[in-house]
Amino acid sequence: MSDHRLRALFNYSSPRSVAKLTTAGIASGVAATAILANRDKLSNIRISLNSTLIEAISGAAGEVAQIALVYPLDTVKVRCQAAGLNSRQVLAQLWRSTGGNWPALLSALYAGALPAVPLSVLVGAVHYVSFCTTRRALAKVTKADDEAGSSSSSSSQQPGATLQPLLEQQQQHQQQHAHQHVIVTHGVTGTHFMPMEDPAAAAADEAPDDTSLQDSSSSSARPAAVAAGAVALTAAAAAESEADADARPISHDVGEGSMSLNMACAVITAVITAVVEAPLEQFRHNSQAGNIRGNFVREMWRVLRTSGPRSLYFGFVPYCLESWPYDVSELLVVGAATDARGAPGLAGIKPAVFDMTVGALAGTVAVLVSMPFDVVKTYMQTHGTGMAAEGLRESVGAFWATGSRLVAKGGPGALFVGLAPRLAHQVPGAMVCWLAIESMQRHLKKCAEQQQQQQQQCPA
Repeated sequence: MSDHRLRALFNYSSPRSVAKLTTAGIASGVAATAILANRDKLSNIRISLNSTLIEAISGAAGEVAQIALVYPLDTVKVRCQAAGLNSRQVLAQLWRSTGGNWPALLSALYAGALPAVPLSVLVGAVHYVSFCTTRRALAKVTKADDEAGSSSSSSSQQPGATLQPLLEQQQQHQQQHAHQHVIVTHGVTGTHFMPMEDPAAAAADEAPDDTSLQDSSSSSARPAAVAAGAVALTAAAAAESEADADARPISHDVGEGSMSLNMACAVITAVITAVVEAPLEQFRHNSQAGNIRGNFVREMWRVLRTSGPRSLYFGFVPYCLESWPYDVSELLVVGAATDARGAPGLAGIKPAVFDMTVGALAGTVAVLVSMPFDVVKTYMQTHGTGMAAEGLRESVGAFWATGSRLVAKGGPGALFVGLAPRLAHQVPGAMVCWLAIESMQRHLKKCAEQQQQQQQQCPA
């Protein structure tokens, strides 16, 4: 598909159909009637809150909160990058195009926001669930490897530690059963002490009684008893750890890890999120830039029917070249903050303040790292430049050529066009997003732990 044909796709806007609206109204009425008729049964339904569901709801809440509060700033940023203008010029252009009408201006700033909400719910859920699930899995693998190494080292030291007390006990036992008799004689030269073996004791040793048999049998059985005791202690410790894992609160599900673990989690999450978010961002940016009139979800559906699934991923490589640096740097900051959350020096900070601080830091780092990539990617998406390139090499070449043209035309500063509105959008957006995620997660985990306590008290 050529570039001009791809751009022509975004100039199509189908009229609303009365039949579709009537069908949707009837379906909504039937659904509402069914819910009202069965409200008593529905009130008894309880949703089991597990970690994955909590993370999905929290991620979706964060994404929706970000769209609701800072979406106009993203629209200004997109128009800056698409037209090569600064924020003031873009706002002046919008003011003139809307004739100074405030409702029309707000409508232009929120272009594509309403249809973006349900798709952003999916993106936010996938993004946060992927991060937490990957973090748990890698933390579990790392912990299992550490435990295997420590158990092997302790098992190599255990025989010596076990034999030492046995040898000491054997020596004490032999000293207790050593029988000596002392003969005392008195003569001219004085008193003499002569140690001699006691015949009665020797006879007793040759013919051991029940007590000696019991001592010998207990001494021979002592190593087996020690080994059995060690096995029993190991089994008890394993059972105790399993019981602790079963009774562990749901708030301790996300593991802790090193910098390398956080990097691996961030990379995997960025790859998974890109597959879901790339089509949404491509059509949403064209709606914000004014290339799509009306609901861009209908446009996505029309392109999907006419050109196939591949048409939704035009420009996927340019998108990944921007989104991967952004997501990886953001999640690295969030992962490090999650590990440091329980530090003694941070105990006095309120959770909301901590979450907003982490969001601001993560958003700032992510914007600065990914800004040049974002400028080139947005320009390619809104102008159709190089979007029809196929293959990794061709797509990277088109990305490089577009960036080179921008630098040749406007200098190195052209790669940072829209930095101010992007910071104004992403930093508050990240603060709102992570505050909503963590607040929702704390609330849902508290509800889940209450459910667990109720189930333990009333197992039936």
